[in-house]
Amino acid sequence: MKLFVGGSKGVKLSEKMIKDKIDEWIAAETEILIGDCSGTDAAMQEALASQKYPNVTVYTVHEAARRNAGNWSVTVVPGSKPPFTFHDYRRKDAAMAKAADSGFMVWDGKSRGTFVNIAELLGLGKPVEVWLTEKQRSLTLQTLEELAALFPEIAAKDVWLSADEQAAFLRQFMPSHSMQAYLASHPLKKREIVDIICGAPVPLEEKVRWMSWLSKQKNLYAEIVRQCLKSPDRQDAGLLAEYAIEDSFSALAGQIRRALRELHAKPGELFLLIEAWYDEELKNEKDDSGTPFLAFEKAIEYIRRDIQEGELDESCTCWYRLEKWVPDASGRFVQRYVYWLWMDRVLYFEELKGSPAYPAYYKAVTTRFSGDGQHLNLPIPFHAGDIVIIDCRPFKPLQYAVLLEIGDNTDCCCVQALCSTDTDRWIVGALKHGSLFLHNGFCLSPLYQLEPCSQPPLEKEALLDAVRDYIAGVEKKGTRLWEALVCQEESHLEGLTENMVYSAIDMLKKKVHIR
Repeated sequence: MKLFVGGSKGVKLSEKMIKDKIDEWIAAETEILIGDCSGTDAAMQEALASQKYPNVTVYTVHEAARRNAGNWSVTVVPGSKPPFTFHDYRRKDAAMAKAADSGFMVWDGKSRGTFVNIAELLGLGKPVEVWLTEKQRSLTLQTLEELAALFPEIAAKDVWLSADEQAAFLRQFMPSHSMQAYLASHPLKKREIVDIICGAPVPLEEKVRWMSWLSKQKNLYAEIVRQCLKSPDRQDAGLLAEYAIEDSFSALAGQIRRALRELHAKPGELFLLIEAWYDEELKNEKDDSGTPFLAFEKAIEYIRRDIQEGELDESCTCWYRLEKWVPDASGRFVQRYVYWLWMDRVLYFEELKGSPAYPAYYKAVTTRFSGDGQHLNLPIPFHAGDIVIIDCRPFKPLQYAVLLEIGDNTDCCCVQALCSTDTDRWIVGALKHGSLFLHNGFCLSPLYQLEPCSQPPLEKEALLDAVRDYIAGVEKKGTRLWEALVCQEESHLEGLTENMVYSAIDMLKKKVHIR
């Protein structure tokens, strides 16, 4: 019988409990699988070593186990490189859960990693004895349903915001009045709330304030079990629990707080402020070589001078990137963070991680607070044939689109549009993915500032009106037109000409009338 032993790091275990469990395992000749961390791992290792118990395997993600009190055999879980993250240690725990027949977990009611291990073992159909340090007693669980019974709030309706709270939330994070009014009657799910906050053109300070407040509204562990029970495959419980923790309001608030702390430079660290803009002549993004600063406050003063001199306003397609560089042990500067600023407000960020193989290459630890925000999936209050304003400023120029297809209004790709560009070309793409521009690059989701357009520019009006009149509120017509335009666009990567669109409409009009 293989037993996965684990638990919280910051706990002090009673000597009696340890002795009783060790005696029980030795008597049953149990094979112990244990990690190399502090806290529970360290205490149990010392106790097993004092009994000279040989039937132990230590698991680690390091080249050598950090702790191996009994000089036991070691299993190195491959694939991890420093600096080690929660993901790395989770893979180690997942390997032990898979190899074990059952588990013994010491839980202080706070350790997220331990709770994930409990959920994972139960999802795999393996019983878990849980020692509750606060109550100094144990309970044995056989199923996820038994774990759920410990959290009566799971039975409550999964609602995060009251009507008044949601109205205040939308006023803060959704600039579009049309979207505000429409979503007022659409109770937001947790995933939607997270996505709206992360991608919104709102200062980080306001994002962390709401994230912190939301983190106190529900029991995180009840939410983890709720997510696990929704899955048809219980063996995914560990992955679902891990994801629920990573995407929890408290974890996301922690990421923002770390990013805000990094705006305070220590001696030897510096910031590089890079001005970026959309070049109307080149029809693409450009940026300058950057200006270095030793303090964040000095960079903000520089931006505010631009504002005072009239070089920046809320309508321009100009923004800033702020890079945080720190010296490493060799004296070489490495990039740790990049921030995106609109005017003098920090809206987005990425934490960066260097590559051991390619020192000059930096990869984002997560794009949750940057590129992911472009892909906002919310229902919209519009129909096929409606003409709307595509306002992704400051990162993209103002454009106009006619909606071709709405579908069920829930899928991320279902809303398709024909959008103008700042050339004489047009592009077909998914509205909710922001795929409406000839050139890629950092982009705000079109949904944040999505509004109906009653009077498009004269040079765009005729075609937009022609498409609207052809669709005439019949979505099947919009779908047929989308299919015809996509076929042409595949061979014209630079976009569609007006003649191509008019030809597609004429071709479809000659076919059987669609009812």
